[in-house]
Amino acid sequence: MRGLFGRLGLSPQAAHFMVHDQSINSLTILKRLTDDSIKELCRVCRKPGGMIVHPNAGAPVAGGAAGAVYPAMYPNPGIAIAALHADNIKLASFYIRTCANVSRTCAFADVTLGSIETMRDYKIEIEAQVNLKISEAPKINANKVFEFFTEFGEFTLDMVGSVSKIPLSYVYRENEGPLPEALEPTFGTVGSTFASFNHELVARAPIFLPGTTTYTHYYTLDRVVIWKILYEICYGTPYYTYIKAHQQSRDGRAAYFALYTALLGTQAVANYASKAENKLQTMTLDGGNKRNWGFEKYVLAHMDQHTILEHLKVMSNHRGIDETSKIRLFSLGITDPGLDTVKATVSANPALDTFDKVVGTYRTFIESKKQHTKEQKSNVNVSSATSSRNGGGNRTRQGDKTGGEEDGYDPSANYDSSKIDNGRYYTTVEWNGLKKNQRNYLRKNSRRNTKKGSPHKANVSQVKTAVMKNKKTLSKMKSKIEQLVSESAMVEHLSDTDDDMLIDDTDSDDGPVKKKKSKKSSSLKVPRKKR
Repeated sequence: MRGLFGRLGLSPQAAHFMVHDQSINSLTILKRLTDDSIKELCRVCRKPGGMIVHPNAGAPVAGGAAGAVYPAMYPNPGIAIAALHADNIKLASFYIRTCANVSRTCAFADVTLGSIETMRDYKIEIEAQVNLKISEAPKINANKVFEFFTEFGEFTLDMVGSVSKIPLSYVYRENEGPLPEALEPTFGTVGSTFASFNHELVARAPIFLPGTTTYTHYYTLDRVVIWKILYEICYGTPYYTYIKAHQQSRDGRAAYFALYTALLGTQAVANYASKAENKLQTMTLDGGNKRNWGFEKYVLAHMDQHTILEHLKVMSNHRGIDETSKIRLFSLGITDPGLDTVKATVSANPALDTFDKVVGTYRTFIESKKQHTKEQKSNVNVSSATSSRNGGGNRTRQGDKTGGEEDGYDPSANYDSSKIDNGRYYTTVEWNGLKKNQRNYLRKNSRRNTKKGSPHKANVSQVKTAVMKNKKTLSKMKSKIEQLVSESAMVEHLSDTDDDMLIDDTDSDDGPVKKKKSKKSSSLKVPRKKR
């Protein structure tokens, strides 16, 4: 051990103090030390306190006063330990502890400055990590069972044991014992399959003490935390039934596998697979106008079932689904006659060998078809609008009757020389049998143009009649207004007269004279307040 402390930078005196005075004489003891306890050990080494025997006790003090001698005892001066070397001791303790947590042997010679340096960043990461709360655990949903177990795995990978500092997902890993060291190289070395130290800890953290069937102290603590998380998730739901049997033992590992077996066991997997495969075989796209159902919804529905089957392949021994089956079932359900062309193309083209390629081909065809239809409608609307502006609008379908553009119709031209009865309806045969200028006459003198009062149909006598009619109306309105003004002035005059009659004549010798009030003014009298 003194050699180990020497490699960490301590002086021989400091190494002797740690091994002999403080009994740090094995890797097991060094592994148990925390950062705080190591800090205290270094403080004691620097300033131990107390008195020690002076090596020169009784000898004259060189250069001192006459007769001065060294005392028998003097204050213990301590042994210096640099802050860097104290940090190395903390890192060495963490390194030995991590080796034990990943079930790897560690000898004295393995603890070097180079080996412990590989743990520095991971130690900082662990110390800075803020642990998750049990209440933040993912919720289980009947429609997202696969997602729940994935989210639960991520949650317990990020949540570490409060004492062990090991990610809690090691508690319910499939194999209780880790594989031999040689088969699983440590993280960061050639051939390692671990993505991080945490993943290595999950795969190799010991559940039993070496060579025994006794659980480790860390495991007994951490499996209770897993139980608490599952209890938080399942209590008050139908899923609590699956884990209730383990409430007394608070065995999180047993509770997890009970829930997993119920939801993703052999029978459950068979049911999920049968349901997904049946849905893939029965879904159809027939081109009908069904609400909330079209090509994109059809694609998404297929992809949902693919996801379920892929999850089953990862989480169980189910075969999953290959690309050929995806394409076959997808095309089988498409019965829309409008997609027969692209369906035949997919079947005949070996290059379309993935589901995504096939969907892309269908999608391109559908978008192209929509664009073509849109352009056709636009052309029809433009043709209809042009014919309407030229006076060629008819009640029959566009194209049955000869249009104004074909006849060279000019709204400003005079077609009276080809006058024809415009008070009747002409069938398609009759219309097309007329002469060109006769049709143009009918266009110019149609009821629509007459109702709109187009300038070329204006009649001078009609305009004069309308003007005279408006003048008479205005004259009547003016006379009525003058009459109303006159009546209003009369009413005001009568009101003033009645007010004068109600005033007492105090200057009269005969005293006040009572006047009879008119019926009209009596309605304006305000009753006096009784005394």
